[in-house]
Amino acid sequence: MEHVRQSDNDFSSSTQFGQLASMAGLSLSGGQSTDNKSVDIATIQSSDFLSQFIKRNNVMIPLFAADSWAVETNKLIYDADVYDESNKIWVRNVKTPFKPEPSIQEAIQKFKEIFIVDVDRLNGLVNVTIDFVSPNIAQSWLSVLIVEFNEYVRAREIDIYDKNLDYLTKRVADINTQEIRNVLFSLIEQEQKKAMLANVSEDYVFRLIDSPVAPLRKDSPKRAIICATGTTSGFIIAIFFVFFRQLLKDD
Repeated sequence: MEHVRQSDNDFSSSTQFGQLASMAGLSLSGGQSTDNKSVDIATIQSSDFLSQFIKRNNVMIPLFAADSWAVETNKLIYDADVYDESNKIWVRNVKTPFKPEPSIQEAIQKFKEIFIVDVDRLNGLVNVTIDFVSPNIAQSWLSVLIVEFNEYVRAREIDIYDKNLDYLTKRVADINTQEIRNVLFSLIEQEQKKAMLANVSEDYVFRLIDSPVAPLRKDSPKRAIICATGTTSGFIIAIFFVFFRQLLKDD
């Protein structure tokens, strides 16, 4: 994915913005200089966003109870010791303070185990993957997650810009000094530009370069590697066992 959200520096330098606000005796939300890319990458992995995504998209049951995936029917097979699918109830055997039905805190932590976000050092593109037992569900979750994250940040930014504009407009009405009024009008113009961009941009934060796809082959765990490693380890252990046994007999 390409990070496309503009920073304050794309409208005016943060120094100039701060000077204008200081001249008018103002402190506006969002006026500080920040690395939007780093903030957005942290936000997409934040508990606030992920909790909304998990609740809105019914992620909880597949996340905790999926045992395997039937390729032929494209259906999940649930672990009967975790979730009783026929009666639609959680049957996990857990100790207090945990309950049979997982909490949202547990869900966030478990989702983070399969949700990977990293930045390509060569081109700066953001790579986002979900590693789940069902590749089709992983593809669906990832597609929805990107759309919802763009809207999540966009709505939050629009709210900030609207509050700033409301505040600045009220201040203009209270100021008689023309110099300060000019400063306020400059600030209003900048906030209007940012609000307009947020309102018309669907891909407000991330723009997809490659759409999420379900892999045709199982990527992990790699069974051949696991089998080969296990066989090799067992062979080495057997050699050492025979060696030490013979050593003890010689003694």
